[in-house]
Amino acid sequence: MRKYHIKRIGIAILLTFYFFMLTPIMQGEKPFSTSADYFALILAIIVGVLASLFIFDERIKKEYEQDKVEKDER
Repeated sequence: MRKYHIKRIGIAILLTFYFFMLTPIMQGEKPFSTSADYFALILAIIVGVLASLFIFDERIKKEYEQDKVEKDER
């Protein structure tokens, strides 16, 4: 079960970082030109991780149970 939480956290962090890097580039600006950008990135990562853990908790449990059944069948 822990593996699924870690995977979900990693995906949320990477997607948030990717979004915060690409958005200013698409607008023709430098990414992270001010310290407020760093604060916004950290805040967005925290919110994204918490949301992904709480919103998709049922899905994580279902994936864990499916993998557990697959391993038992082998």
